[in-house]
Amino acid sequence: MEIAITVVLLVFAVACGIVAAFQFLQKGFLFNNAYLYVGDEQRKTMDKKPYYRQSGIVFCGISLYFLLDALYFLLKKQVLFYVALGAIALTVLYAVFSAFRINRLSKKP
Repeated sequence: MEIAITVVLLVFAVACGIVAAFQFLQKGFLFNNAYLYVGDEQRKTMDKKPYYRQSGIVFCGISLYFLLDALYFLLKKQVLFYVALGAIALTVLYAVFSAFRINRLSKKP
């Protein structure tokens, strides 16, 4: 059972890594709330570069979490579980603070 969970977590890690790569390349759909919640007119005029970067970093953090969690299930090392929790906590903190930063910088004249 642990092998199956490990494989699923590794697939998730790779999938999130691929999404992160596309976000950094500014290709494909922009997975960002700031983009999703604005109207079509604003989407055409907004600078998407910081949002792609933010989404890329967040997907890297999620990918790291899944990778660490897969290693935890495979190796049974409790420290990997706590490192994975720390990685996801840092990812959430980054997402919140970078959203405030992007919002503040976009409001400047």
